[in-house]
Amino acid sequence: MTMPDKELTTTRTEMQRNGFKMVGSGMDMGVTIKAFTFGHLMDLVDGRVEHYKSDLFHDALWIERNLDEEESRIFWYAVDVMGTSIGTDPGVVHLRNQENLWKIEVKEVDRTWYIKVTHTPWVQNKGAER
Repeated sequence: MTMPDKELTTTRTEMQRNGFKMVGSGMDMGVTIKAFTFGHLMDLVDGRVEHYKSDLFHDALWIERNLDEEESRIFWYAVDVMGTSIGTDPGVVHLRNQENLWKIEVKEVDRTWYIKVTHTPWVQNKGAER
């Protein structure tokens, strides 16, 4: 059994301490990180969206187009009974619902991918740097 590199273990520990969940590691994480991210968004939608569930299709397309296995990404997600909104500008995304706004961080560190989902109502963001 090979022992993990101490530096890599420290990085994983730091990421988890900062609220990130490890998705996986390896050279070809493109599809996996996209699917995992979409799965997290489905958790946020569950029990909240009653109409325009077709928004979920557009959310999946947005993830496909905007998440890149070559770089980390921060985006915002809002949910209410009438659907969802997704994008990189919280000032636009929060218009869907100011209370159900989440900051989604997808980060790659040393070929290991992490995700962090933070509930961030708009009132806390007002005037804050993005």
